[in-house]
Amino acid sequence: MDAKKTIETLDKRTLVIQTLPGEVIKNGEYKCIMNEGMPQYRSPFEKGKLIIKFKITFPEDNWISEEQVAQLETLLPERKPVQVPDEAEECVLHKVDPSSAGARGRGGQAYDEDDDEDMQGPRVQCANQ
Repeated sequence: MDAKKTIETLDKRTLVIQTLPGEVIKNGEYKCIMNEGMPQYRSPFEKGKLIIKFKITFPEDNWISEEQVAQLETLLPERKPVQVPDEAEECVLHKVDPSSAGARGRGGQAYDEDDDEDMQGPRVQCANQ
């Protein structure tokens, strides 16, 4: 089933855009509509591309029900089995705030310890030719 959406242009016209049957649009993906963009310089009746950036909104809690999973599994391609080596270690994913200092390891402290003043021995400089 194809999805349809209406958008209003700057000149107050309504355009209907639609995806192809089975087409998946990713978050942040760009598409364009030819001849619906801004007028060309010195040719006001010729228009450029109207570029659309898609922002896909996912569920707030990032969880779907088991019933929804079963429904999706009937629509999506079959899952490929994952080959897990015997020596593999299982890990748990946790939420992280990328803006916090802890998300960047030690907050840059590892680099702070390597100051040039603490270096021992002669300094080396590249030769310019």
